[in-house]
Order: sequence, then C-alpha cells, then structure tokens
Amino acid sequence: MYALLLSAAVAAAPLEDKPKPAESLDGNWTILAIEKDGQPMADAKEMTVTIKGDTITCNGKDGKKSMTMRVEFGQKGTVKVTDTTNAAPGDKPEAKEGVYIHTHDFLSVCVHKAGDRPGGAAGAASDKPDAKYSCVIFLKREGTK
Repeated sequence: MYALLLSAAVAAAPLEDKPKPAESLDGNWTILAIEKDGQPMADAKEMTVTIKGDTITCNGKDGKKSMTMRVEFGQKGTVKVTDTTNAAPGDKPEAKEGVYIHTHDFLSVCVHKAGDRPGGAAGAASDKPDAKYSCVIFLKREGTK
C-alpha cells in the first residue's frame, strides 16, 4: 500500500534537474511508517533518524545507534543508499537505489537492490517479475505538527 501511495506522489511531483541540497534534510526525524520486503515493521514506528550531510543514523528506542547509512540524492528524485553500519575500511557495501520525495516536514524513500527495477524502466514491464521495493520509509521532521 505504501509503495502505491509513494508511486502516486512521485508521478504527481514536479521533476527537477538538480537534486535538493542535502543540508536541507539535516536534523532529527521520526519514523511514521516503514516496510521491509513488503512487511510492516511496527517496532520501528516512532523511532528516530538523524540526518547530517550524506549520513543517516537510525536510533533505537533506547537512543542507541542501530544503523548508519550513506545516502546520495540524485537528479529527478533518485537516491542511492548504502548501509555502512558494519563496513570496514576498504569495504564496498551493497548499495540500494530508488526514489525519494522531500518536503520541509516530510521525507519518503523507496529503495530496492541495485539492478532490480520494480516496474522496469519508465514504467515498462519488468524483466524480473519478482522485483519489488525492499524498503519503504516515511519520516516526519521532529518539532513539526
């Protein structure tokens, strides 16, 4: 369901030639909803995420860091996310790619394994019928109503 809502929002959003500056995302965010491999993760709701530059840090309910990711915002709402939580120097962790929508108070991101393109290029039928988004997340900037 979340993937459908995000797809509709992506279709309605104006395309930009330049990515939004990552600095505008800096701050603390609260997870409103998250799905991994099509399954809701109810335990993650209300957890916090801190964004600073190209680094996203997910914090557990106890406040301890649980995951760190590197994010690259591209043109026309594209994004590349790499989990760097346990990466050693010189490692090349697997990246996921997808789309994002950002307003001042909300951020939505859908990613899938690089190379698996749900719906194929430009909405065409995918050559991988089981290709799907591996993670969908909706965030709200802390301090907003």
